[in-house]
Amino acid sequence: MNTLVIDGGTLITPEVVIKGGRVVIGEGTIVAVGALGATDFPAVAEVIRADGLYVCPGFIDLQMNGAAGFDVLDGTEEALTAIARFNISHATTSFLPTLISSPIEKMTAVVKHVRNLQRKSVSGSKILGVHLEGPYISPAQIGAHDPRYVRLPAREEVETLLDYSDIIRVITAAPEVPDVIDMCREFVHRGTVASIGHSNATYDEVLAAVDSGFTMVTHIYSVMSSMMRVGPRKVAGVLEAALLLDELSVGVIGDGFHVPEPFMKLVLKAKGTGKAILVTDAIRATGLTDGKYVLGTNEDERFALVENGVAMTPDRTLYAGSVTTMDVCVRNAVSLGGIELKDAVAMATINPAKLIHMENEVGSLEQGKKADLVILDRELKPVYTIINGEVVFKRGCTQSPV
Repeated sequence: MNTLVIDGGTLITPEVVIKGGRVVIGEGTIVAVGALGATDFPAVAEVIRADGLYVCPGFIDLQMNGAAGFDVLDGTEEALTAIARFNISHATTSFLPTLISSPIEKMTAVVKHVRNLQRKSVSGSKILGVHLEGPYISPAQIGAHDPRYVRLPAREEVETLLDYSDIIRVITAAPEVPDVIDMCREFVHRGTVASIGHSNATYDEVLAAVDSGFTMVTHIYSVMSSMMRVGPRKVAGVLEAALLLDELSVGVIGDGFHVPEPFMKLVLKAKGTGKAILVTDAIRATGLTDGKYVLGTNEDERFALVENGVAMTPDRTLYAGSVTTMDVCVRNAVSLGGIELKDAVAMATINPAKLIHMENEVGSLEQGKKADLVILDRELKPVYTIINGEVVFKRGCTQSPV
């Protein structure tokens, strides 16, 4: 593998922005990062001129159900490959295929399939593991999930899922559901991130979850409890706990609809950019035109209606995932959140990497990390995507951002 050099761009890292920078890549790894002239490279190196462009770590999506007409629950190599390939044109270099509530046999079969494909290495963005979004969620906060598959965590099922804890990076569950905290404590012990989602928990129940190892709240402002009354008494819910507790990171669906401008600003004011993580919650309709699309698998007969780029349940009362992409999420974080680009990039890179304990491998432009990078134009749209030091996407023309 030849040396690749990205020369002259503005390097975006969580700590510092380097204007007129250089990234040297060899054997799929970042060899050097710094200012022009501060880092040497072989004369035979391939050079990408990035003058006036932004060079960033590759984006990491922790919650992606599908794209390009496919869903992770399709459970085929064709589906996962199509989703992974779709990602690279939108600056996503790695992701967690996400499974919504389904029969346990289906979920375990798909997880096993993803594990096999991960070892085989699917072309496109990297598969870092899986995210189980359900089925142990609250019937009162079911959202677009199929109520037939929402249930309590039976011991036999939990034992089956624990066999795949090496690849289950995140599990979303409702801690107030009986036996969920005990189940998630076992997952956390094995390295899985426990995330509160589709939950009707009270503040005290969230505190108990945090004490048991929960470290995230899935898609803030979506299908979660907020201030409720018990007689005259006001009781805080998941939303208030998510904003208040420093122990919890929050997933932010960055499509501009799930978390509109004032809500985005409130999240960033309460949590800071270090505890906010951009996700897409993308469904199979992502990248396609408006219309009616299956949620999950065809046999479930659950649908999302996409109108004007917004995915909803057929009765138009709830969002049903999104049709957004990570590059759009980063642009929205800047425009709606009013934050600097480096902070928006951190929400899509080092923050998710830290959450799933992979910050030593990916998530920032640092020597020794995997050479997963994206180069963006002045509108923060992808020009190049690089995975393991190989250019996997190149847009036809570039524009100068300065």
